[in-house]
Amino acid sequence: MPASWRPTQQRCGTFRQLAFNGGCAYMFVMSAATENIVLEIPRELPQVTKMTLAELRQELAFALFAQGKISFGKARELAGLTVWQFQNELGKRGIPPHYDSEEFTEDVRVLGELGRL
Repeated sequence: MPASWRPTQQRCGTFRQLAFNGGCAYMFVMSAATENIVLEIPRELPQVTKMTLAELRQELAFALFAQGKISFGKARELAGLTVWQFQNELGKRGIPPHYDSEEFTEDVRVLGELGRL
């Protein structure tokens, strides 16, 4: 992180706001197993969009998942939602799950082995 960055005290979920040279960036942790990354967004974006940092993080997660850029698990983790909350929100947004016939066949096989079919 450049020496010109100085962390502010504002926090929102897993976001940490950083101030630097009159700009603003938001750092978030995707998981304990990954490194921190810094995402720079204009300071006024949360006010202009009337969204919280958590909402912006969720929008990023849904957009990346819808484009097939990240998996369900990573998108859910980034969004900070439970499996059921994330799945419900996908439905509300009309975003189809990335679930093909091979995965379905595998699930049926496993459920059969577990005696749940």
